[in-house]
Amino acid sequence: GKGCCEAENNAPFFHGIGPNTLLDAAQNHKQSSFPSWSEVMSGTLTEAACYDPRIAVCTAAMTDGTKLNGFAEKFPGRFFDVGIAEEHMLTFAAGMAAGGMKPAVCIYSTFLQRAADQVMHDICLSKLPVLIGIDRAGLVGEDGETHHGLLDVPWLRALPEITIAAPRDAADLRFFVNGWLKRDSPMAVRYPRGKAPQAIPAENSQERIPAGWGKIELMASGNNVCLIGVGSTVELMLKTAEKLRAEEGITPTVVDLRFIKPLDMDGISEILKEHSIVVTAEENFLNGGSGKAISDHACNNHPNCTVINIGVPDRYISHATRSEQWTECGLTPENIISAIKRSK
Repeated sequence: GKGCCEAENNAPFFHGIGPNTLLDAAQNHKQSSFPSWSEVMSGTLTEAACYDPRIAVCTAAMTDGTKLNGFAEKFPGRFFDVGIAEEHMLTFAAGMAAGGMKPAVCIYSTFLQRAADQVMHDICLSKLPVLIGIDRAGLVGEDGETHHGLLDVPWLRALPEITIAAPRDAADLRFFVNGWLKRDSPMAVRYPRGKAPQAIPAENSQERIPAGWGKIELMASGNNVCLIGVGSTVELMLKTAEKLRAEEGITPTVVDLRFIKPLDMDGISEILKEHSIVVTAEENFLNGGSGKAISDHACNNHPNCTVINIGVPDRYISHATRSEQWTECGLTPENIISAIKRSK
């Protein structure tokens, strides 16, 4: 944008644009009435920092992208933009945690890969209470192939000492952050690109009350078939359940996994025991994902239950809209129903 005054005056907006973006787009840009996942995370940390002076927030040249402007303005002494230096940022956060702070790091999933060694050795090995807010987790649409957040689950699940969770709505994201504040161990919370549903209650529930720490949540009761979603795929499983009831006469159980590590093996075992077919769906690579862990557990302990894993296959996903990428990966009610029929 050098030489274009509109771009020079609003570099963050014009950093990534489409081919038909107008020069006055920044001025006419309208925000949705629903906050983004990034805004919910930022708002939750800002609210918590008002009563907990230990909270500090770090970013690596992504203040705008992770929507941390509000925190930066309210708590300038506890906000740190380290520049494009992700490895340093994670070590920096580890140092603050070792000194008694409760640092949160907000970072795109694709950029967290650069700091894998620091997460392993500086945070998890020392069991330091750093919160990693993994933004843009999953498929990212027009941001392109390099920016997909598909690897964080497989490599983080391999690390000891860390808790990994994925909220289906803003209510659970706040629950996870507040739960981390009460604990003294590393935690990662992954959330996708886009707008955050404020509350997705379980079936027949009048209010949104998060399930217990480390526990799965029953969203809808059924029999024979169980659909397990996590994070962004919980809504997909609820839509699939509607379609199964309307078109196939099948009433499936729907479960929100919530915690990717450690898995709620007691709750999962009950699901495997009570159903003949279990389908998992996740917005990350299947290899190393939670679905494979559930399949392994079923194979070793519940061989009569068929487990079907739906997610991102073992290949790079092409540039497209997020909806098109979900279809490419089979993350659709139609594909899930077809997989269930083939398994019978």
